[in-house]
Amino acid sequence: MCFPIKRSDCARPRTRTTCFGSGDDVSWLCTALLALALLTPSAAAQNATDTVPFNRTGVCRSLDIRNSVEQFNQLEGCQVIEGFLQIVLIDRADPNEYDNLTFPELREVTGYILLYRVHGLRSLAKLFPNLSVIRGNELFSDYALVVFEMLHLQELGLSSLTDILRGGVYFVKNPMLCYIDTIDWDLIAKQSQSSDLEGKKGQMHFIRNNKRENECPICPRDCPLMVGSQDNHLCWSPQHCQKVCPESCGNRACDATGACCHD
Repeated sequence: MCFPIKRSDCARPRTRTTCFGSGDDVSWLCTALLALALLTPSAAAQNATDTVPFNRTGVCRSLDIRNSVEQFNQLEGCQVIEGFLQIVLIDRADPNEYDNLTFPELREVTGYILLYRVHGLRSLAKLFPNLSVIRGNELFSDYALVVFEMLHLQELGLSSLTDILRGGVYFVKNPMLCYIDTIDWDLIAKQSQSSDLEGKKGQMHFIRNNKRENECPICPRDCPLMVGSQDNHLCWSPQHCQKVCPESCGNRACDATGACCHD
């Protein structure tokens, strides 16, 4: 199922954090996350009331999920998020608290997705099994998908994700995260290499300080090969190969059967 582009609505963020790192690649993120952490409790509460699916259509406004696993309930019924999805600053959560959480209805986010310091979360596979499109109409700096300091995340597991229509990906300081180098992000974020975001050119992905590739399991040999490689395969996990849309789709997304979506 494919969804049309719609305008995003903005929400806001809250709490306290400290950033570590050096250089421009980290400083912009620290600034943004510090602002995110300073949101007041009342503003966060107002944001939560604004994110209920409206008109019973399955279309939700921007979501800010933080502080407790119970806040994931905001995602109930969402098929499309018009705006961003932020999942941040959940401390003292155990992995088993996520066991019964799944949102298979969610297929599209029109803005960006940000994950930051969510304790106990090991994979997004069960949370978002059918998420296929991140449009990047609204970006976190130049990025449509940001995963930063997720200490327990072992894999993304977004096996249905085929298209990031604007912006790149940012995966930094996730010490247990595997299967990042086994995804061809240029196939997903097709416009990232020729992006004219704010006049910038060149590669828009930033991947650093995750688990070393040689310490991670390898992909199944029946998965597609990386371009120009005879040994390295494309996968999200040992169970899921990277889905590659037919060339006939161009920059359009495709569904689970490989059928191209409409513009």
